[in-house]
Amino acid sequence: MSGSDNGSIALWSILKKKPVFIVNNAHHVIADHDSVNHNCTPACSWVSSVAVCRGSELAASGAGNGCVRLWGVESGSSAIQPLYELPLVSLFS
Repeated sequence: MSGSDNGSIALWSILKKKPVFIVNNAHHVIADHDSVNHNCTPACSWVSSVAVCRGSELAASGAGNGCVRLWGVESGSSAIQPLYELPLVSLFS
């Protein structure tokens, strides 16, 4: 699994040179994300981290939009389904 600066995540196979499945706008940014400070930029949707749980069908991705998304990876159909979105709260506000 990999993340991209355009907000997408991709599922890869060791048998192919291209992703077998892509989720576009995996970390979409709502236009009024921070209407007070107006600091919502395209970098907010940049997927900067991905992780997978070995031996399971669970994956996670994180981006600058303030949430971690959990994904179900369906190995038989080579698809990724959204499971849950965890909002993050800054301790340094």
